[in-house]
Amino acid sequence: MDKEKYKQKIHHFVERLRAESPEMYAYLVEEVNRITNHTEISKIEHYLGLDYGLDNIPLANLNNGEIDYSFIEVKSVRKGLESDYREMMRYRYGCRSHKADFYEYCKYAHFQLEALTNYFMEIWSTPDDSDLANFELAKSNIHKNWPFDSEPNYGYDNTKKIESIPYNTKIIAILTFFNISKDFISHPDYIYYNLWDVLDNIRNVRNDCSHRGESQSLNMQNAIDDFENSKKLKTTSTGKSQVYDFSGRTKVKYYLWLRSTPWDDVIKALTIYVSALKKSLD
Repeated sequence: MDKEKYKQKIHHFVERLRAESPEMYAYLVEEVNRITNHTEISKIEHYLGLDYGLDNIPLANLNNGEIDYSFIEVKSVRKGLESDYREMMRYRYGCRSHKADFYEYCKYAHFQLEALTNYFMEIWSTPDDSDLANFELAKSNIHKNWPFDSEPNYGYDNTKKIESIPYNTKIIAILTFFNISKDFISHPDYIYYNLWDVLDNIRNVRNDCSHRGESQSLNMQNAIDDFENSKKLKTTSTGKSQVYDFSGRTKVKYYLWLRSTPWDDVIKALTIYVSALKKSLD
């Protein structure tokens, strides 16, 4: 019997029941209390990794109020962002599965980054004389703010929807437009992470969520061990400090970041991005 598998199925069932049928959920609570002679269902909720306490805390009071989505005018987008942020913090505080989970934390941060990127791109690409976003205008905005010599990847979706443009293409152009790509995030020993580094790391963690396991851990450790045996320092472009040379080893730089589970890097990067969008839309 795969108890963890059953537990997860019950977890999802109870969450859906509570959201979609509050009356039936209340009846379930009443019946469980009656059968088990408990005065509350908190022990069962704890066992299932459920936590609804965060639902009643204003978003501005979570994590010292760094994140505020009140400026998002489309209600469905705002509610989705707030929901993903709460879920992200549940994984930070260990409310899910009774332990903190950095992979899931990053996954829900990425969901917010994707939604914010699409939201801004739609507004950015809507002409003043129209209520509809323009795919060609989106391409123009991206092209004007593309920081590389190579051409942007606009995707190959014949529907010509802005949401079909790859996430990375959109967010790189937006970061360049806001001039925040190189904003400082953290500086562990001889490594420097700017905003783009961390946002790309978050995307990589989200992609790795379904592949994590012993084989990935072994690959990470082997790559890090290889780097440790041959690492070299180089002087930064400013000439003021030295950092490790990750030329041809960008994956190792990501692995070192992931291994350190830098919770604060994620919230700092998300906060900077949200603040930049808010300032632009005010």
